[in-house]
Amino acid sequence: ISKLGGPTLNRIASTVTLLFAAIVCGLVGWYSGQYVQLAFEFQDIAFADIPAWPLQLIIPFTFGLMGLRFFIQGIAAATGKELTA
Repeated sequence: ISKLGGPTLNRIASTVTLLFAAIVCGLVGWYSGQYVQLAFEFQDIAFADIPAWPLQLIIPFTFGLMGLRFFIQGIAAATGKELTA
């Protein structure tokens, strides 16, 4: 779409895809947080008597950060500001 349309269509497409990615990452982060909570409540063991929930915390944390970054980039794309790395 970005190659077929002009700058306005490119900005709209970027905004929609970035905000959609933010929503998906937010949902995965939320539900993986629920999973970690269940692992804590049921006292799941990962290996060698190590609880599973501290090891699983990386999943909601990283998806939350990814969702936040996509959201910020989506807002920047909607306003026409370009973010670099």
